[in-house]
Amino acid sequence: MHQNITRRSVAKGAAWSVPVIAATSDVPTMAASTPTPEGCALTDDQLNNGYCGTRVADSWTIEGSRTFGNQFGGAANAQTSLNIGFRSTCNYRGSVTFKLKNASGERTLPSPTLTLNDRRSFSGVATLGNVGSGGARAGFLMASTIQWLDSAGTTNRANRQSWDGATVRVPTEISYTAPNGTLHRCLLTYTFTMQGSWNASGSQAMVSPRWASAAPLG
Repeated sequence: MHQNITRRSVAKGAAWSVPVIAATSDVPTMAASTPTPEGCALTDDQLNNGYCGTRVADSWTIEGSRTFGNQFGGAANAQTSLNIGFRSTCNYRGSVTFKLKNASGERTLPSPTLTLNDRRSFSGVATLGNVGSGGARAGFLMASTIQWLDSAGTTNRANRQSWDGATVRVPTEISYTAPNGTLHRCLLTYTFTMQGSWNASGSQAMVSPRWASAAPLG
């Protein structure tokens, strides 16, 4: 039996076929994304790419005793001991190393700073414990001593009240291995306030220890 094909039937078939072609060609292919670990502020892709923005600081919690102690030497430079811990849930691979400025291997790092409540300011170097390392998820502690340069004369009894409410900033180099095996460095700075430090004996709690900044380390 012969079937007539009309112009209308051809157009009708074309109308059904075009959307099928469009649907298969216009739908974008979605790239697989790397999941972020629970509680982590960084993706693996950011770690692999050496990202050094604020999310790096956000990825580390400040833990441990979070204490400080001042040693006043009269005519000698003052010193501050720091006890603080760090932990992260992100996928840092192996051990992570934190470093503070000292007079030898890490002398190019920015100096810790101390600003007294009378606005006098001093820079310092770590004389003890300038390097700490450990697994990010397990966390690790750092016990360091900072000597404040040119602080002689500020530590006699008459001047010690100016230390109450002083602000300390501690630039810290973080060196880590990313999930893909590449090595990266960033500069994180934590800060805290001293309270009652001028007449206190032994360790005192840091007031509001927190990350102040994060930046690439050139």
